[in-house]
Amino acid sequence: MTNGSVESDSNPNEAADSLQPPHPEPPLYQSPRLKGYIALLSSAVYNYISAKDQTLSLEDQPIDWCLAQYNLSMLLEDPRPDMSRVRYAMAAAVITIMITCVVIFIHLISITGLGNELWSKLFGRKSKAELYVSAFLTFLWIITAWFNTTVRGPAGTGKEQYNLYFSTWICCFTSFWILESWSTSIGSASCEYNDTI
Repeated sequence: MTNGSVESDSNPNEAADSLQPPHPEPPLYQSPRLKGYIALLSSAVYNYISAKDQTLSLEDQPIDWCLAQYNLSMLLEDPRPDMSRVRYAMAAAVITIMITCVVIFIHLISITGLGNELWSKLFGRKSKAELYVSAFLTFLWIITAWFNTTVRGPAGTGKEQYNLYFSTWICCFTSFWILESWSTSIGSASCEYNDTI
């Protein structure tokens, strides 16, 4: 046998592997990442509305002197949250709304066939761009959840801002879900069950 025939014997297997189509992407309506971006968009819009409502309700409220005579520490505290934290909550929601609108638009334009090349480069299989976007959103919402839900935050204990509190945590968990969906789509889930001990 010549070297050419030995190479031809090993090449049919490689050629057969290269002719197989790549792992197919699920249809768009079944994409867990697209569902995650839509959920993140809706909860970020709700988070922004909740933070905006809080800024409107921060007018000077009169002190209830009947309660103040029993709890003098109430006079020393400022019951209003720090406005910079409220502005940060609104800014995080706006940044998330802009990013998720662009991502959803790129996902939806792939239906028409006009953006298949753009979609495959940015959000195709093992795409680093989607990894960076989802990691940024996860990091942003971890910090935002910490700022919003601490005692001094706008949705902290005793502030009775339940809409802002829960929408912040929904955004945080949804961003984790998007990151987990990306890692699952490339075959390396972070919560993988291993039965070998």
